[in-house]
Amino acid sequence: MCWPTASTADRLINLVQTLVLAAQVAIVVRTATQTLRLLMLLTLIAVSAGGGVLTDTSFPSMVPDLVDRAAIPAATALPAMATT
Repeated sequence: MCWPTASTADRLINLVQTLVLAAQVAIVVRTATQTLRLLMLLTLIAVSAGGGVLTDTSFPSMVPDLVDRAAIPAATALPAMATT
């Protein structure tokens, strides 16, 4: 079986979500060990928020690969409805 190669959007989402997960784990670990400082917290929150922005902008480009042509209008409306 031949697997299709990941598109640039897929790779970007995987990379960014890995960084966001690492930032959130760092917040949890630093909070649990009581070593979290304000500047570090703000930096990790900025990384997490920036990751959300990059994910939200690249996700719609994957929709044509995921659904049939007739379902594209409905599929692109779902993420917009979920964020409002």
